[in-house]
Amino acid sequence: MSNRLSKIFGGKKAPVSVFITSATGLVGASVVQLIYKDPKYNVTALVRSEEKAAKLEKLGVNTVVGSLDNAELMTALASQSDVVIQIADIFNLPGTEALLKGAKHRFEKTGKKPIYIHTCGTGIWADLGSNGAAPSDKITKDTDADLVENYNGLPHKGPAEAIVAAGKEGYARTFTVYPPTVWGIPKGPIFDAHLAHTSSIQLPLSIKTSLGRGQGGVVGEGKNVWNHAHVDDVANFYKVLLAKAVSDESTPSGPKNGHYIIEAGEYNYLELAKTYTKLLHAAGKSESAEPNQFTAPEFEAIGFLFILGTNARTQGVRARQLGWSPKYTTKDFYAGVKAEVDGAVSGTFAGVPY
Repeated sequence: MSNRLSKIFGGKKAPVSVFITSATGLVGASVVQLIYKDPKYNVTALVRSEEKAAKLEKLGVNTVVGSLDNAELMTALASQSDVVIQIADIFNLPGTEALLKGAKHRFEKTGKKPIYIHTCGTGIWADLGSNGAAPSDKITKDTDADLVENYNGLPHKGPAEAIVAAGKEGYARTFTVYPPTVWGIPKGPIFDAHLAHTSSIQLPLSIKTSLGRGQGGVVGEGKNVWNHAHVDDVANFYKVLLAKAVSDESTPSGPKNGHYIIEAGEYNYLELAKTYTKLLHAAGKSESAEPNQFTAPEFEAIGFLFILGTNARTQGVRARQLGWSPKYTTKDFYAGVKAEVDGAVSGTFAGVPY
C-alpha cells in the first residue's frame, strides 16, 4: 500500500490534493470529469477493480483500487489529502468513520483543517409514512437551523451525523451535499468508455418495477412531491463548492452552516407515473396507459418501494448563494423520462445495463 500511495501523492503535485471516493458512480464520475484536468487540483479517485483503474488511468485519471470497506486504506488516503469528497456508498458508516479518522490525522499533523465534502440526500427529510399522500406546506431549506434534528431514520443518518460530529470537534471544514432525485443522460470520457453507472435510483426503481409487473404503477394516490436535479447540475455544484471551499475559508461550513441542498424544482409523483406509464404502454409494456397502485405484496417484495410514495420538499438557498444555478428545469425532467423508459425497455442506458 505504501508504494502505491507514494506513487500517487509523491513528487510534484498540484497545490490541492483531492481524494474522491467514486470514479464510476453516476455522480462521482460526473464530478471527476469536471475537475481531474484542472491544474489547481491533484485528483485521485477510488475504483473497485484493477481493470477499470487501468482504463481510467489511460484517460488521465489518477486512481487507487479499493473500497470504503478497507478502513486502513481510507484512513491513509484521507490523511494525505487536502480535500476528501465522499460520494460513494452514502450509507457506509464504517467507511465514513475511517475517512474522518484520516482527516483528523491530517489536522493533527499539519495544523490545518482539511476540507471534507460528504454526500447525503434529500431523502433524509422524507416523511416515511405518507404513502402517496399530499405534502404539507413545509419546505426544508438548507439554511434552516434544525436540519440535523429533523433527520429521519433512513440509513443516510449515521454517516451524516458523523460529519456533524466532526464539524463540532473542529478538525475539518465539513460540508454536506444533499442531492434529490437525480436524472439525465451523463456524458463525457468516463461514460463514453462505459466505465461508470449511468442511472440513479428512483426513476429506475419506478420504471423497472412497472416494467416487471406489465403495468405502470404508483404509490397510493401519487400526490406526493419530490425535488429533482439533472446529473450535470449536481456535478457542477460539487465543482462550485470545491472551488469556493479551497479559495475562501469563510465559505459556510460546519455542523450548522455546512449544509447544501441541490434542487432544480419540484415534481409530482402521479404526473411522473402517468408519464412513464403512457410511454410503457406505447412500447407494449404496460397493460393500460394509466398507472394503478402498487400492491401490498409488491411492497413486501421490494423493500424500498415505499420511498416512491414519500414527500421530500426542499430548497437549496445556500447552494444558490455560492453562485450555483441549475440549467435543467422541471419541464426538462418530465421530458427526460422517455430516455429512462427506453433504457428500461432495451436494457441499456447510455451504453451500460439499466
